[in-house]
Amino acid sequence: EWQPVDEAHPLPVQVGDEGEPWETLPIEIPGIGVAAAYATGEAFGTGFWITVPPKGYIDSLTFLDPDNEGIAKTIYLFKTEITVSADNAAFTPVRADLVSGRPLQINLTAADYVTHTGGQMATVTAIGLPYEAPDGRLWVRLVTRGADSIAAGALPLVSFGGSRRR
Repeated sequence: EWQPVDEAHPLPVQVGDEGEPWETLPIEIPGIGVAAAYATGEAFGTGFWITVPPKGYIDSLTFLDPDNEGIAKTIYLFKTEITVSADNAAFTPVRADLVSGRPLQINLTAADYVTHTGGQMATVTAIGLPYEAPDGRLWVRLVTRGADSIAAGALPLVSFGGSRRR
């Protein structure tokens, strides 16, 4: 069953009963500067909310890279919207962001990517990262670990999968 989209939950997520898996649809990462020259440690796009069950585990993450660059990324998940680091600027969360709830981190390495005719895809599985999201959503920020330069029409997408818990 897909949860309805509303202002508090802008992206749909499929949810089930206790212990059952959930997943998001692939989400185009907003705010990426087309043809901008990124450097390692810079915010990659702007932040966005994903809808999740209130308690669960992040079990998998898939990053779709139609631009075929295969550059490592760090994905951060927060309970609250953090202080804004502009796209293509140093990712600099402040102390208040880091203590406003347990921030979560998932790393994609260059070795996680597989090349396809339509670009590259990286999937990390068996993450088992517990989270609590009382509002049923998590704020996502991506950071590049290399020198991206995204072509027009080749914006990357990310999706998450997990399971519910008590």
